[in-house]
Amino acid sequence: MPRRKNKRHSSGKSRHTQDQDQAQASTEAQAKAKAQNKTQAKTKAKAQDQPQAQTQAETRHGTTGHTPAAAVAMAEAAAAEATAAKGNDAQDAQGNAGTKTSSDARAASGPKGAEAGPQPKTTPVGRPSCGGAEGAAPKLEVEEKFEYGPLHTDPDAMSKRVVVLEQFLLYKFQLKQPILKAEMLKILGYRYQNRFLEMLKKASERIETLFAVRVQEVDSVTQAYDLVSELKLPNHGRVCPGRGLPKSGLLMHVLGMIFLKGNCASEEDIWRVLGTMQVFPGRKHNIYGEPRKLLTKDLVRLQYLEYRPVPNTQPPRYQFLWGPKAHAETSKMSVLQFMAKIKGTVPSSFSPQYQEALREQAERALARSLAGSRAKIWGIAGSRAKAQGTAGSRAKAQGAPGSSDKAQGAAGSSAKARALTG
Repeated sequence: MPRRKNKRHSSGKSRHTQDQDQAQASTEAQAKAKAQNKTQAKTKAKAQDQPQAQTQAETRHGTTGHTPAAAVAMAEAAAAEATAAKGNDAQDAQGNAGTKTSSDARAASGPKGAEAGPQPKTTPVGRPSCGGAEGAAPKLEVEEKFEYGPLHTDPDAMSKRVVVLEQFLLYKFQLKQPILKAEMLKILGYRYQNRFLEMLKKASERIETLFAVRVQEVDSVTQAYDLVSELKLPNHGRVCPGRGLPKSGLLMHVLGMIFLKGNCASEEDIWRVLGTMQVFPGRKHNIYGEPRKLLTKDLVRLQYLEYRPVPNTQPPRYQFLWGPKAHAETSKMSVLQFMAKIKGTVPSSFSPQYQEALREQAERALARSLAGSRAKIWGIAGSRAKAQGTAGSRAKAQGAPGSSDKAQGAAGSSAKARALTG
């Protein structure tokens, strides 16, 4: 009996040794296959991605102005990134295959059936961890090399940044805080700093379409910007005291509708068009407040609109016209350009109104010229009168000594007469 027990123990020991040898052999085979596949993947990826990397380098050199050496470095980075991605995929596939082979070998050499018990889960040897140093370092290196790479010219990412910049400008305007260039650069991020003016122009165009204001630099020393409108509405276009967004956009819409309707638009037509913008009478708007009060009272009081009853109508109907301040602070051409920008066209597409706007421009230019000529004439006349007055003063000053001599002669004559009488 003791001999049989020792024989069984030695048999189990040799089986355990056999399992270890098979696992070690499987690990070595897996490492060799992984290295071979990695070499093949690098060679294949480099051959396939070299033209694409060169194209990317040429694109970046043309759009961002990098030197050829920098473009070559970025092309190499692109090829290295693609190679690393394919190498990781090959390692994952080989690791999974090695795991399956090792598990099958252990299952074949170990006990079978219910006596084997649950098998422990294994992980492939040599597979880089997602959070480890081996997996993170190459990613950071690629990101640093692509600081001005394809992400810099991605139209979708750039459009999103423009929208964020637009919201930031409106937010600062709403809080009545200065809009600084340094803050806008932080919003855009470092990789978009060399395209700041282009992105600011796009954001300004979007804001101008909605609110009829433009982004303008107001302080060159601190590089501060503000939203400015040609309409001098109170409180920087907010009309009412306090914070908020400008109402000049709604006013320009109404002025444009009045002009397109023949310089006079019925109240029904105004509200029908504004309804397409989700602006309804009697319903508070998140930007314009209560629209009926704004149009029929506030802007009428400020003389930007005229709200008149239509003659001989029952029940009474009303119509809108331009007010005196609208004629003084803006022009038909400016309003027509605003409406054309909203509709995505050019002012000349509104042919009758465009001709009328051109006539108004010519009349205003003539009036300014005449006013300048009159001012010049009045200035010349004033200069002549002033010169004549100066000459008269000089003549009067020169005639003063003769008068004194005459007075002295008269005094001598009267003295002589008194002496003879005496």
